[in-house]
Amino acid sequence: MKTLAIVGVLYLCSGLWCAWQPELAAGFLGFALTGSMANSEFFSVYGGLQVGLAVAMLCCSRITAYIEAGLFFSMMFSGTLFLFRLISLVFYGFEEGALVALLLLEAAIALALAITWRRARAQTLNLR
Repeated sequence: MKTLAIVGVLYLCSGLWCAWQPELAAGFLGFALTGSMANSEFFSVYGGLQVGLAVAMLCCSRITAYIEAGLFFSMMFSGTLFLFRLISLVFYGFEEGALVALLLLEAAIALALAITWRRARAQTLNLR
């Protein structure tokens, strides 16, 4: 499943960037890592969580029985991430162009996953 694999690769790249270049990645997002605890948390949550999601998406994209569920989970995750980013920009402002770019990327990802999930779901229902 190409859509799930592409999104998985995007998450993998982002997670690895956060793990290997935490100061640079954090700075892009407006964070200042102020000590070992902050570095550890950023490494774990931004690096580890994204790599974990990527591995799950990539595995689901390769196993036919998991594709529909993988698409559904990824669609829900990405849609919620988009929604929370949108709400945060309304509350905290659109000062940084990078955050608007991330919002648009997350919207495109969520939409692509939703369309692909609907197609997979329709195909599953037609097989029954």
